[in-house]
Amino acid sequence: MPSAPRHVLACPPGEPKATFMEEGDLLREQIEYYRARAAEYDEWFLREGRYDRGPEHRARWFREVAIVEAALQKTLQSGEVLELACGTGLWTQHLVKQHSRVVAVDASPEAIAINRNRSHSGAVEYIVADLFNWTPPTGRFDAFCCGFWRLADCGWEGWVRSSGQFFLYGSVTRIAGL
Repeated sequence: MPSAPRHVLACPPGEPKATFMEEGDLLREQIEYYRARAAEYDEWFLREGRYDRGPEHRARWFREVAIVEAALQKTLQSGEVLELACGTGLWTQHLVKQHSRVVAVDASPEAIAINRNRSHSGAVEYIVADLFNWTPPTGRFDAFCCGFWRLADCGWEGWVRSSGQFFLYGSVTRIAGL
């Protein structure tokens, strides 16, 4: 039987060779990391406490957030939406305003708890799941939304109706090839 794919953990030049880590171990560590940090997400996003770099930085950040919020509202206007890596609900709270159903999935029950308290909506179905080992509910969605999460290798391509829309957001400073 073939072994699980392996990932090489990068190391600086001159350091000992990188260690190999089984994919399952890597994903498990990633989930543990995000579960442990769930309480910090909002502080980072809202640029509070140790993430506060001053009024100019905050103003620039919130101008950028407003652009993404407006684009989200314009792009995903109605229907049923699947939100992957939903986190603490900073985006779920916008989705519930104009969607009949939001399926919000995250591997962190801690983040889901914060999301549930923020969104206060019966239109949201919460699912705690490792997205790399998860099968979505029966039926396809009108829209798919995801941010700050890697999409590769999770099989998301078949989850949205052929006329559906995708909305992906995140921190990008440079896109390879552009």
